Amino acid sequence: QRNYLWSEEHCENLLKDIKKAILLGKEHFISPIYVKDYNTYSDIIDGQQRFTTISIMIIAIHNLAEELQKKKLLCGYPYSDKKLKEIKEEAEQYIYDKNKNIRLHLHKQDMLIYNTLASIPFDIAKKKLNDKQKNNLIFQNYKFIKQTIEKWVQEGIDLSEIVNAPKILYCCYITLENNDEAMSIFKRINSTGVRLDDIDLLRNKLIMPFDRETADKIYEKYWEKIEQNVKENNINKNMKKFLSAALPLVTKSLVVNSETKTNETQATSTFKLFSLYEYYYTATNKNDVDAVKSEKMLQKLLYYSKYYKELLEDENFFMEKAPLNKQKIYELRNITECEYADTLLMYLMEQLEKRTITEKEFADSVWPLTVYNVRSKVTELQKNIRQRDIQELTIKILRKKEENPRFDIADYIWKEITKDADSPEKQHILSKKDFQEFLKGESRYAALAKFNPNKAAKLFAESEQQYKDRYNYLNKLVDLYKAD
Repeated sequence: QRNYLWSEEHCENLLKDIKKAILLGKEHFISPIYVKDYNTYSDIIDGQQRFTTISIMIIAIHNLAEELQKKKLLCGYPYSDKKLKEIKEEAEQYIYDKNKNIRLHLHKQDMLIYNTLASIPFDIAKKKLNDKQKNNLIFQNYKFIKQTIEKWVQEGIDLSEIVNAPKILYCCYITLENNDEAMSIFKRINSTGVRLDDIDLLRNKLIMPFDRETADKIYEKYWEKIEQNVKENNINKNMKKFLSAALPLVTKSLVVNSETKTNETQATSTFKLFSLYEYYYTATNKNDVDAVKSEKMLQKLLYYSKYYKELLEDENFFMEKAPLNKQKIYELRNITECEYADTLLMYLMEQLEKRTITEKEFADSVWPLTVYNVRSKVTELQKNIRQRDIQELTIKILRKKEENPRFDIADYIWKEITKDADSPEKQHILSKKDFQEFLKGESRYAALAKFNPNKAAKLFAESEQQYKDRYNYLNKLVDLYKAD
């Protein structure tokens, strides 16, 4: 489904409910679990976070019992070898199937931590796992849950009662019939308080058509490599940025998300990633079965992720020794801090690799955006170009290039940026002449402010008053005109 995301607070709330149920000796109802059943296993569509947390609790109880077999004492309470063996056997029924395989199958990164905690003592696990793995929420919540159980025992709750807690937890177990129904539930239901984002939905949609064995292979072949290309140290943030830039290239379209349409500051605000994917999924390759559609999509995303990886790597190269196209990317993304042009940059990188444009044509195509960005930041007189504007521009270029291989991309970008320059509603670039005049004015005032700050302040105040007087004079003229 997705990574394990529950925080310590989520775990604490569930543990409080379990403790209350144990003390009262009553059943406790938890939120429904939605599953899709197969011959030998079930996919949890909603409820994985709760299910995983309860499983972590059982592993903690099992390991605690194992520690007690060595210590013979817990918080002053004695436990016999027979009782500890029974507790361990009870816990193992939940953790393993009859063939001693771990029952719960998680996201690959979480599975490694989960398997380690389930198979070896905690003290050994701590030494085996690296620092990054120890920061995983499975590991962190395991420590918290184990400490909480130790407190319960100290308060007088028997460990054998805690290990049997799953027997007094009841839920509505809802089986879904097909992938579409499962996907609909997966999108709508978020009962845990950790909302699913578009990455969760997209990944689930892509992997769902495959059986478990094939799904694991598909995940490793495509999705895992995509994550590696967009850097794992900040995977969610980078995946959203990458997908928001790459999906328009894959789908050759944009879908506006009305819920976030007014907020243009977020990387994914111009369209909803999953909505765009669904549009592509239903509108293209209609004769393909779902699994074929999914693999084609993953192939394209992996293909564009290699270009995104280059964009990230270009943040740290030495400009003088870099090829011209790399220099232009660096100037746009890093020096002018442009964060909205990755869709266009990946498209141009693709065309350069295919040799449909030259390195000079690449540089000429990027240059207009660099100029626009510099003049915009210096003068603050231009409207900012939005990510959506560049994506729409890229899709137009993509289609025109398909129709006419000799299509001049750089010339088209200049024309699109400078068209309707007199209209305040349009995005337009400040002319070179106007920009030079602005810089001259800024330089004169800056020099005056540096060498004679009092005179500069007085001059500025006088200038401001002159504009106010002129404004009042014009208002009087308007009143006279109306009276006439």
